Amino acid sequence: MLASASIGASHVVQSTRAGAEYGLALIMIIVLAGILKYPAFRAGPHYAIATGESLLTAYRRQGKFVLSLFIFIILSGIIVLQAAVTITAAALLENLLRIPSNLLLSSGVLTAFCILIVGMGRFRWLDIINKVLLLALCTATIFVSILIWAKIPWQTFTLIPDFSSFNVTDYLFMAALIGWMPTAVDAAVLNSMWTLAREKDTQYHPTLKESFLDFDIGYIGTIILAFFFVFLGAGAMFNGNIHFSHNSTAFVEQFINLYTMQLGAWTRPFIDFCAFAVMFSTLLMIIDGFPRILRGLMVIPFVPLNNDKLLKLSEHVPLAGKQYYMIAAGIAVVSIAFLAFMSQSLVVMVDFATGLSFVTAPFLAWFNYKALLSPRIPEHLRPSPAFMVYSGICVVLLAVLALYYLWIRLV
Repeated sequence: MLASASIGASHVVQSTRAGAEYGLALIMIIVLAGILKYPAFRAGPHYAIATGESLLTAYRRQGKFVLSLFIFIILSGIIVLQAAVTITAAALLENLLRIPSNLLLSSGVLTAFCILIVGMGRFRWLDIINKVLLLALCTATIFVSILIWAKIPWQTFTLIPDFSSFNVTDYLFMAALIGWMPTAVDAAVLNSMWTLAREKDTQYHPTLKESFLDFDIGYIGTIILAFFFVFLGAGAMFNGNIHFSHNSTAFVEQFINLYTMQLGAWTRPFIDFCAFAVMFSTLLMIIDGFPRILRGLMVIPFVPLNNDKLLKLSEHVPLAGKQYYMIAAGIAVVSIAFLAFMSQSLVVMVDFATGLSFVTAPFLAWFNYKALLSPRIPEHLRPSPAFMVYSGICVVLLAVLALYYLWIRLV
């Protein structure tokens, strides 16, 4: 679930742009993002399996300040994140159907369709189909990268980018790249909720070892796949000094052309469909996930902490149909209204959303670090001291990077 949600704008937009603009110079920045965020993301399934609670309840147990700050972070990011994913999916849909561009209308129709699908409970089989299509696009991306292997500017690869040549715009893009690589840290909360939902649905309680194996395969796979999107942008655009357009429709056309120029025009319908399916899957995950969080925020803060039975019941009771439609529709209306002001600039919107995720990452990583120290985790299921040291170092480094980002923005 986390991998499906991750392989979206961060890969299609940001990773491909990184290759087109910088060659392979930012490959290690992607690696750094994966390393620094790993403990925060793994805390999701770890805490859920060990306690039977989501990270949202863990934040509740950490106090009103932590929960209030999380509410602020999630509410400030939900609209921008959903808007960015929606406009990308809408642009790909218009490209697929060859219809005149009206991104606001397409975004509204697409969002309503996704809400209807999730609300009707048809998400499971669509998720299976989208996993197949995701695999197809990933395979095509790797294959095209191999075809243009000789064109990839390998000389631009470096373990440490030449920061002396970077300007403010370059630093801001690096922050945006890290912000959603592989996705925003608040997705760890969703992952903990999905872990509990899957356990209830399958009636199987996995071990931590099984859960970590599942998580590691998805997490590491998304990072490696990001490399190939960088290769794609670098091999097809960097040497020709070609830049991506900030316009949503033009950006999508350029992205699709990266494939068809190598595979042939006959592959265009296939690539169009797979690219849209990937973003459609990401949008489905978001439209399923955000109402889960908001519904939890409406219930969990008001449940007494000493009532474990009621807390777990509030975690596992499914979101009622009418309640889901009201929450999902509310988020959709506000995000579409936001799109009305930003609909023509996909790149600017994505950069803003990813920058916001970059700044809030240290707070969420710290909350997740404290969750793993919770006495509610049985002794034999607690993380090792070495892992907690690694996790603490990652929190500090994320905080330092966020402060530096703010300094650049404000100075």
